[in-house]
Amino acid sequence: FAGTSYIVLPSAPLFLWKRGIPKHAFTSQSVCILQEICENPRFIIGGANRTDICQGELGDCWFLAAIACLTLNKKLLCRVIPHDQSFIQNYAGIFHFQFWRYGDWVDVIIDDCLPTYNNQLVFTKSSQRNEFWSALLEKAYAKLHGSYEALKGGNTTEAMEDFTGGVTEFYEIKDAPKDIYKIMKHAIARGSLMASSIDDNLGFSYGSAPRSDIGEMIARMVKNLENAQMSHPTVDYQGTDERPAWTIVPMQYETRMSCGLVKGHAYSVTAVEETTFKGEKIRLVRLRNPWGQVEWNGPWSDKSEEWNFINEAEKVRLQHKIAEDGEFWISFEDFMRHFTKLEICNLTPDTLEADKLQTWTVSVNEGRWVRGCSAGGCRNYPDTFWTNPQYRLKLLEEDDDPEDEEVICSFLVALMQKNRRKERKLGANLYTIGFAIYEVPKEV
Repeated sequence: FAGTSYIVLPSAPLFLWKRGIPKHAFTSQSVCILQEICENPRFIIGGANRTDICQGELGDCWFLAAIACLTLNKKLLCRVIPHDQSFIQNYAGIFHFQFWRYGDWVDVIIDDCLPTYNNQLVFTKSSQRNEFWSALLEKAYAKLHGSYEALKGGNTTEAMEDFTGGVTEFYEIKDAPKDIYKIMKHAIARGSLMASSIDDNLGFSYGSAPRSDIGEMIARMVKNLENAQMSHPTVDYQGTDERPAWTIVPMQYETRMSCGLVKGHAYSVTAVEETTFKGEKIRLVRLRNPWGQVEWNGPWSDKSEEWNFINEAEKVRLQHKIAEDGEFWISFEDFMRHFTKLEICNLTPDTLEADKLQTWTVSVNEGRWVRGCSAGGCRNYPDTFWTNPQYRLKLLEEDDDPEDEEVICSFLVALMQKNRRKERKLGANLYTIGFAIYEVPKEV
């Protein structure tokens, strides 16, 4: 792939990667206890917020964009990241996090060791060097899926579902409904998590990584590893008597546009607002780049002249600030012009039992396709299509939207495939699946 760098991800004694690692391979890389990285490690400093998330060398911007959205809902954040943890009181060298998995909340326990290179964290890090909640959360999520490598590339809604148990919506922005701005505003008001992205047309969407010194060093490590394989035909590998196959994973560096946006990259949508500009109402969207840097430089960006016409009180309400933190405002029109996908994760009643913010109810059904019984194929096979699993849904209540005079009952349908990401190491990929919705005649 032209312009693409590669990271070699062999296995470490923990669950870092998928296959064996030669003992001599990484002379400058290690897995460090956090006290070895800094003298005063802290789990959370001043509350967990979206500016604590800075992407490292792994192409998991889709996951980090979901974390940034998660920080906007403090109750949900405490569900995923229990706050009764620290490096001081009752410290035992372990941390735990909770994720929703196919109907149940599961607890994932990890130790306090993180991969480093030249005493720097290789993957996600905080803007404060001695804060580690985001890096530890990433490690727990990697453990849930079997390896760090398994997190390379994905859709933001996948992580959103694991944080909430919510039901997701997906929009191609060029085909979005006319009221998409209204949909986005309602989603924010309901506490839904939301992200957007720009396709790169290369098949690496949601998997780019920022260019950095560590990334360049890792690229050089790849060359050293290739030389090691050539010069050490027999070598002692951890946990195996045979030479393992190297796992070469493409790490796409950014494709920056002249406007400051990045192709093949996921952004968190952190606010949707309106303001008055020269006597007219302007619709705005606030986005955050999980890199913690590289921002939109067009109208309504941090330093744009539009802000000179906004009074100080309104700037405070919109939380406008000039900082290279990855967060910026953009007009809704420019958002629609440049972005290609929008993902919304709607919260369900079992997300937070005491939270009355959302109004969705949920029904979960599990099924399978069994050859010769319920694997009817797609609609290209009309003789067997009807044998696929079927579920009947009754729409009994109209929407409770006070701004909408239309009498309708909205519903969302979402499909999930179990453990496909975790089973990548076995060669598993996501199946091509779908569903069809038919209106049942009243007499049936």
